[in-house]
Amino acid sequence: WTEDDQDEVAFGDHTDTSFLTVAPVSAVAGLEIQLPDGTWCCPEEGLEENDIVVFVGDFLQVVLDKKISAAVHRVRRPPAGRRPRMSSPLLMRCSPEGVLHPGVPGLLQVQRPLSMQDLQQFCDMKRRKL
Repeated sequence: WTEDDQDEVAFGDHTDTSFLTVAPVSAVAGLEIQLPDGTWCCPEEGLEENDIVVFVGDFLQVVLDKKISAAVHRVRRPPAGRRPRMSSPLLMRCSPEGVLHPGVPGLLQVQRPLSMQDLQQFCDMKRRKL
C-alpha cells in the first residue's frame, strides 16, 4: 500500500471504541489490520465465509493497561468490476450506564469500578490527541 493507493481505501486507519470487534469474513476481502512493524495484512484471505475475525478495541486496551493494543485497521474498496463488499461487524460494548468492575486483582488497570461514561470520555480524549 502506498500513498498512490489512498483512493482504494473505503474506510481509513482507525481503532474501534469497543472491547472487542467481531467481524464475519466477507465474501469480498477488504479488511486490513496493521501489524506492529507497520505493514498491513488481510486477515480474511484464506478464510471461509462462515469464519470470523476478532480484534481488540480501545476499551480493552485501556482496562488491560496496554498489555494488548487496540487493532489499527482499515477497509479497502474491491477492485473495479468486482461485486461490492458487504460487512456487518459487531462491536462489543456495554450500555452507557454500565459499570466495569475489576474481577481479577492485578489484571486490570482499574482498581475501582469504572463507569462506561468515564471510559468513553478517556477514549475520546485519546483520539483528539492523535
